[in-house]
Amino acid sequence: MPGVRDQLKDYGQKLKDGPLPPFVVLVSESTTVLDRAREMLVEEALPPAARSLNRQTFSGRDSSPANWLVAARSAPMLARRRLVLVSEADGWLVADPPCAPAELDALRKFAEPPPGKGLLVLAAARFSRGAVIVDLAQKAGWFFVFSVESKGAGIEELMAQILRQRKVSIDPDAVDALVEACGDSLDTLQKEAEKLAAFAGPGGHISRFDVIDMVQRLQGHHLYEFSKAVAGRDAARALTVLDRLYRNLIEEKKKVSLTDLPVRLLSYLSTDFSNMAMAASLKDAGSPSTLADRIGARGKAGARKAHEAAARSALGNCRRFSESELAAALSAIHHADRRLKSTGIDARLLLEELVFSICARNKRDSATR
Repeated sequence: MPGVRDQLKDYGQKLKDGPLPPFVVLVSESTTVLDRAREMLVEEALPPAARSLNRQTFSGRDSSPANWLVAARSAPMLARRRLVLVSEADGWLVADPPCAPAELDALRKFAEPPPGKGLLVLAAARFSRGAVIVDLAQKAGWFFVFSVESKGAGIEELMAQILRQRKVSIDPDAVDALVEACGDSLDTLQKEAEKLAAFAGPGGHISRFDVIDMVQRLQGHHLYEFSKAVAGRDAARALTVLDRLYRNLIEEKKKVSLTDLPVRLLSYLSTDFSNMAMAASLKDAGSPSTLADRIGARGKAGARKAHEAAARSALGNCRRFSESELAAALSAIHHADRRLKSTGIDARLLLEELVFSICARNKRDSATR
């Protein structure tokens, strides 16, 4: 299935090739995509100076084909055609639309060639198979369904395009950070992008740091990302993940409680550093398969691939620490766990101190390696 960017590109080419019909139906679960598709049609149908006089909008919730057709048949002013846009038309794209047969007959005649001076556009999030109004658009070849189900559907390119229209430039890694923070919901991405565009102003520029500072994460990190950063001795990354976890209390897309978060983070650290200590003890005789056997012996059965992945990670990360540093890290983790459960210490402060104590290099050990 082509990405949303390619779908919009093909749609735009059909608009340019023309001629424009009297009746168009647009369907997408993303209001961002529907807005863009409507904008493209307006740009093709009406010159800028004529748009305010010849564009009329309705909501499908409180209007009917009779209302739309009266507007579409009105004479255009200083333009070749009149454009009528109907949003929220889902209730009309069903097998038995809630209107009199005469209204459907009038709509059918309006949609037949040759086109008059009115262009009627219906936009909806969904439709029913066999819908009478959908059949009218399909017969004319102007029924478009824009699918945004695929995560790799050109979301990054579409977001950059939306910002360029607002005369704001953005770094490619900033777009990546935006998608990472918000997931693949185009509507959420557009809202956050508009906030960033307002912050930057016309002619402004958005960097990755702007996204990190300003965008509220809706798609949280997994808890193991914190442990992975600590095991990699990347204190800056670990503190960034910790800050985001505490700020949003979201693990991937699930809520996590404030009291449960530090306990689970310490559990991940304990497991990872125990694996690393085991990997270091194997020395040159160690292999992912041997270590995976040892990890599996004390864990759940039937998870061989997970054990092998954990073994490869432990063998790679243990080289960043001396044996004495690994022993000290495990001692610090267990001490932090006892303090968390037996004192009223601030859990986040405790974790931050733990990150610095583990990631800081022991000069004497560093000199001997």
